[in-house]
Amino acid sequence: SLTVRSKLLEKGVEIILAAQPESALAEKCRERTVPCRAVRMRNEVDIIAVGELASLIKKEKIDLVAAQATRDHILAALAARLSGHKGVIKTEHNMLSNGISGFCRWIYDNLTSKIICVSNAVKTHMLSMNFPAEKLEVIYNGIDLDYFKTLNNEVSASRRQFPLVGVVSSLLPSKGQSFFLKSARLVLDKFPGVFFLVAGGGPELKNLEKLAEELNLGSSVIFTGYKEDIREVFESLDIFVFPTLEEAFGLVALEAMAYSKPVAGFRVGGVQEVVDDGQTGFMVDREDSEALAGAILKFLENPELAKKMGAEGRKRAETFFSVNTMADNYIELYRKNLAS
Repeated sequence: SLTVRSKLLEKGVEIILAAQPESALAEKCRERTVPCRAVRMRNEVDIIAVGELASLIKKEKIDLVAAQATRDHILAALAARLSGHKGVIKTEHNMLSNGISGFCRWIYDNLTSKIICVSNAVKTHMLSMNFPAEKLEVIYNGIDLDYFKTLNNEVSASRRQFPLVGVVSSLLPSKGQSFFLKSARLVLDKFPGVFFLVAGGGPELKNLEKLAEELNLGSSVIFTGYKEDIREVFESLDIFVFPTLEEAFGLVALEAMAYSKPVAGFRVGGVQEVVDDGQTGFMVDREDSEALAGAILKFLENPELAKKMGAEGRKRAETFFSVNTMADNYIELYRKNLAS
């Protein structure tokens, strides 16, 4: 992310980003004064883009080449080899598909010197695909804790008299909002007066609205649509729910923890490494709406417990998941890679 790139710049690492012209990334680079070069990348085997990237690497005398997405990885790896580098560093933000092409796998095996996994769950998955352990390194994502910071701890109590439970994510089947709505029905049957917030946009909106109607949730559920700045959403919540069905890391859960919000969610992927079950939240079995409702009810029935776990979540974010720690880990890896 640009957050960690900005932090690396602060720590003396010279960075040049290559991005699609007029892309959101290029625009954000301009806003944050992060050096950026426009390179049109039409597809994964765009020879013109490879040539432009190779020229950029040579001209700027780049020491290390790093890539994020699959298209970036292939183009950057080919360009790096053309410019005399042995391999690139690839950050794996998701669970890599077992169905990747032979060419893509060749890039990983022959033109990639290190693969950064954002969680041990990702590393375990990569090992199951027979990637060598010595090529894999775990570096957790980090966030700017000053950006995600509670401004008013009493905001919920001062604005309203009812508990607010919410989920924040794109509206996709894999994000599990349907299980959130089913758990909301179960919670309301035992604890009336709770409101549920679904923040985010996406193709599942109509299906989720229909499900809410079928569950007779009425005005107890609020769909906010897409939010550019989600900080006010986190600020307003009493309990954060993370019902995702698959997740490499769990960045949104971490952001909620930074806001001192207790988390209830499914025990999947890297989320288990972010949320400390029983200390900063409650993790339950995947797709179990009844168990999820039970976790939410524990917080509603014991506000002091919710407050304590929320505070522990903030401490955990500060200890393990700051952007400063992430940047330091990247610098250490870069140094090792250059030394070898």
